[in-house]
Amino acid sequence: MRSDSIAEKRDGHAIGETTYRGARIASIDSVVVQVQTWQAEHGLGTMVVGVIGERRGVGNTSFALQLAKQATGFGLGDVLYVEGGRDEPVPNGPRENIPITRPGLVDHLHGQVELEECIVKRPDLGLFVLPWGAMHDSKDRAVGPIMYQHMFQELRTRFSWVVVDLPVLTELETVPACASQVDGVIVVVDNQKSTETKVRAVLEGMAILQIPILGCVLNRYALPLPRWISRWL
Repeated sequence: MRSDSIAEKRDGHAIGETTYRGARIASIDSVVVQVQTWQAEHGLGTMVVGVIGERRGVGNTSFALQLAKQATGFGLGDVLYVEGGRDEPVPNGPRENIPITRPGLVDHLHGQVELEECIVKRPDLGLFVLPWGAMHDSKDRAVGPIMYQHMFQELRTRFSWVVVDLPVLTELETVPACASQVDGVIVVVDNQKSTETKVRAVLEGMAILQIPILGCVLNRYALPLPRWISRWL
């Protein structure tokens, strides 16, 4: 994962390396390995990694969930996926089969329920999920960094990996409070939607918060292949 993978630009949009069906899992594997290496180099017992996009719809939720599932497949211990912000549920996403009235992250942060009551074990995904919650509207922004700090301290005692799907940086005031608790972030970039200006804004925002950039992942980019090759993929 190198941030310079989005260095080449065309028509103001990011251009990067190609991924195909068979290579996607391998690509996720390499991300897990590199994050795991970073974790070992910094002597972290628990790895808390954030995933963020510069706008909605770039694929950060799908990537964050896949990263969490792949980390479980690596036998890294108990892995938790955290919905750091509520958006519309995605097909086969973590909120599927979780009752909409179930308590979650914001309910715990507002002192309504214990953290353990919010965490859902998902055998179908092979991991644990901490949903956003339903007792409070997503526009309720009264939670400060101290509450997030206490919550993540507790999560670090239980899980070996925590993957946090962060909302768009400019949409919720609580994003900096939540993001400040992660050990590093992966920025998801969409070849068709992301612009250099907005991606730079996210990178600069993370720098202001002093959050290490673990890398950038490029979505929806593929080079055309001859049919005689593509039909085997």
